[in-house]
Amino acid sequence: MFARATLYGLPVWIVFLAAAGSLVLVTELGFRGGRRLGRAAQERAKFETGSIQASVLGLLALLLGFTYSASMSNFQERRTLVVKEANAIGTAYLRAQLLQKPLAQQAGLLLRRYTDLHLQWAAATETEAARIARQGDEVQKEIWAIAARAAEQDRGPVTALFISSVNDLIDVGGERVASNSNRLPIQMFGLLGVLALVGMGLTGYGCGLSGERSFAATTTVSLLIVALTLVICDIHEPRQGLIHESQQSLIDARAAMP
Repeated sequence: MFARATLYGLPVWIVFLAAAGSLVLVTELGFRGGRRLGRAAQERAKFETGSIQASVLGLLALLLGFTYSASMSNFQERRTLVVKEANAIGTAYLRAQLLQKPLAQQAGLLLRRYTDLHLQWAAATETEAARIARQGDEVQKEIWAIAARAAEQDRGPVTALFISSVNDLIDVGGERVASNSNRLPIQMFGLLGVLALVGMGLTGYGCGLSGERSFAATTTVSLLIVALTLVICDIHEPRQGLIHESQQSLIDARAAMP
């Protein structure tokens, strides 16, 4: 749980304070730099600074909106796949009960094991997830081997339905792994940080040119930018932070397997 409450190896609150402190600092430096200019230079720089500041903050808002939309889309896909996998496992388990008794018992045992592994995989760190995924692949192979033995014994419609459900289970499992690996380029988050620093630096610089500044207002803007960025990172990272897709569908499916 502690590992999942971190972003990039650091507790979320430390990431928040470090990012917010950086924006407040660069705003203060910009303010002092603008205030040190002479009166004539300040008047010449005011118009240009305002235009550049608006452009940079506009680019920041555009990139924030794009990354939020893309991250939320990935989050929704991961959430949908949890339900889809729970349904696939439940269907395979029910159809497995129609097989001949020895195979039905073996298939039921393996499907319970497979569900337990995927619940562990969803809650694991990146390193642990790779190990658990390998175990899940082995269980998949064993389930498919049972399907193959069932086909050798009986090629009737019951076996065909079970094989179809196992195939769906394997496909959805692959989709979940691929979805968790579907990340936005890290350069986009780096660009977000650069734009935020430049935008707040220009904001402080503009305040310095005018000779007036509301520390509370500029700090609030910095905190809002950092908070939104961290929420985007949290949604984007399936194994880090505080926001995660619910596994309740899988939990319910496992509970339905006595």
